[in-house]
Amino acid sequence: MVHLKHFSMCNVGYDRQINSPAQSSTNLRTALTKLNHNSKKTVIQWIPAHIQLAGNEKADTLAKSGRTNSQVNSALYPEEMKKLIVDKINEKWTSSHPNHKKDDAYYKLSRQDQRLIFRLRTGHNRMRQHMFRKLKIGTSEICPCGVSPENADHVLQNCSLYQEARLRHWPQITPIERKLYGELPDLETTAQFISCIGLVI
Repeated sequence: MVHLKHFSMCNVGYDRQINSPAQSSTNLRTALTKLNHNSKKTVIQWIPAHIQLAGNEKADTLAKSGRTNSQVNSALYPEEMKKLIVDKINEKWTSSHPNHKKDDAYYKLSRQDQRLIFRLRTGHNRMRQHMFRKLKIGTSEICPCGVSPENADHVLQNCSLYQEARLRHWPQITPIERKLYGELPDLETTAQFISCIGLVI
């Protein structure tokens, strides 16, 4: 066990008796030598005094009482730093994604179906509209049906080329929000529909 001894060279009564910096230095060396003989470890803690300054007596008293208290270790451990960083990142991400749902059925899908639904939701996919507008690939954004740009809304809701498959998967009129953001069976049906029509997303 390490024993710590604190000493003060700066109390008001003692400071008035020191006549020169040389005497102060000698007294400090003498005190350190005595401490080193009697202790396993010596810690020097400088606490500035407020000598002959009005209104600082309380600060002197607090400083002197502070040297007798155990020192607080305010260092952060790596685990604590990591948690603080992760919490801050999550807080920032959550505030910039107000529509995010932690219980989104999307997370229960297979990895392959997640990829497909993600591409349909974001519009970053291989449909003609995205390929032509964003990547400058192809000669047109128009769907092979010739009616509208080929995008998720058109394919899932209106394209005449996929009308029969659409009725098999959704006998009732179903809004696109449910097809892309609904419960697990809704999302699985959307993935099955895309697989059935053979469209590369």
